[in-house]
Amino acid sequence: MRCEIWPLLACVLLMACGAKEVQQVESVPIADAEACALDGMLLAYHEGPKAQLLRKNGERAFFCDCKEIFDELLDPVRRRQVAGIWFQALDEAEWEAHADGWVRAEALFFVAGSTKMGAMGPTLAPFSVRKNAEGFVREHGGEIYRFAEIGTEQMQILREQAIAEWDK
Repeated sequence: MRCEIWPLLACVLLMACGAKEVQQVESVPIADAEACALDGMLLAYHEGPKAQLLRKNGERAFFCDCKEIFDELLDPVRRRQVAGIWFQALDEAEWEAHADGWVRAEALFFVAGSTKMGAMGPTLAPFSVRKNAEGFVREHGGEIYRFAEIGTEQMQILREQAIAEWDK
């Protein structure tokens, strides 16, 4: 009878060793004391939409400006470690700082090159509805892109826009 228990016990132990905790890939609100992963700025004190990502190892990173997250996303090695990406959509939100309004990156339309400034100067303005992005462009200028279209070219446009702002 004792011999019959060992195979059962071995199966239970093997199943327990192989069990992995399932990671919840969803956005979270910004905590009051949350700081930007890139520069340490407190998110609650800066206007403009924010970004957040969840890494595959469970670490979460917030960014005080939508363009800052692309330093990580445009690096192929670092991008492979990302499990989820969210931005604060501006469809029903004000430009002022807030903790919610998170939408998955792939579902958004981004305006680049507008006159609105984020926490770090020229930024991307995310919208979940194209019509809302078009209205923003009529009021503040810029061009509309889908998330997958944003690359080094769009980041360069924002850098050049920042240089022009500083030279004023």
